[in-house]
Amino acid sequence: MNIIHSIWTKPMLKGKERWNITNQIEKNLWLFGYSVDYAKRIDLVINLHTDTLGAEIFEVLGYDNVHITLDELADTSERFWSAGKVVALRESPLGTIHIDGDVFLKKEEIIPMLDMTDYDCIVQMEERLSIFMDSYLDVLPMFEEAIGINVKGLNYNLKTSLNAGVLGFNNQDLKDDFVDGYFKILDGCQADQKFMSLLKYDLQKKLEPNIVMEQYFLKGLCQLEDYKIKNLLEVKSDDFDNDMIIINNQADEIGFAHAWGSSKYQIIPSIKDILAQRNPKLFNAIEAKILKLNN
Repeated sequence: MNIIHSIWTKPMLKGKERWNITNQIEKNLWLFGYSVDYAKRIDLVINLHTDTLGAEIFEVLGYDNVHITLDELADTSERFWSAGKVVALRESPLGTIHIDGDVFLKKEEIIPMLDMTDYDCIVQMEERLSIFMDSYLDVLPMFEEAIGINVKGLNYNLKTSLNAGVLGFNNQDLKDDFVDGYFKILDGCQADQKFMSLLKYDLQKKLEPNIVMEQYFLKGLCQLEDYKIKNLLEVKSDDFDNDMIIINNQADEIGFAHAWGSSKYQIIPSIKDILAQRNPKLFNAIEAKILKLNN
């Protein structure tokens, strides 16, 4: 099973381009290192796709292979941070599964759950209706005005989406259409001065284009072509509170954790303590790299 991370350093170096969080290189060294450590503990092979700078910084985390595939994004706006994931998947064999750097695969029980046999793709889960309503509805008109409806699968009438904290393809046609459509959306957005101006002056970073380009678009594409989606975690109803209990129980049972949103940065002190105890070699390597970066 081929598991990959992607690290595009440009959005991290811009500092406050996401959630107004600074020092993202340092913070992500701990998060990605923790994710690698867990993957290694259950004997998974995990590779990294990154740019030249990322290879120099993040190679200390002990990846099986480091691929420099993201330098092509040098002229892409850092607001489209999900582009690194899409390039990484494009450059990886069919059947590869991308996990975000704040996803932790903790138990061997999760390995068979990642099997995509008889499915066209795998995602973490379907987004809840309440999350969709809070995060997507205000952004969709921006896309419709900027690029119209000329992207196969981009359906502005959907009321659901797919969480891509875990994302892999087992169907070449779907993978090709997703990658091609994603970059068609990205190019259309970057070419639209009004769209880019809205992002530029979104000082509180309330607008998040990536959830539409990545998660919402994938749902529309799968629905259009009737592709079979495997959800690692299953949502059963629109009872948010009860479903979150069920989802968390599912995640605990199979050893899956995803540090949601900006909450990932709050667990870094705990990550440091854990790594210092169970993997002092990795802990010391990260500390040394951070010291070097700050001097």
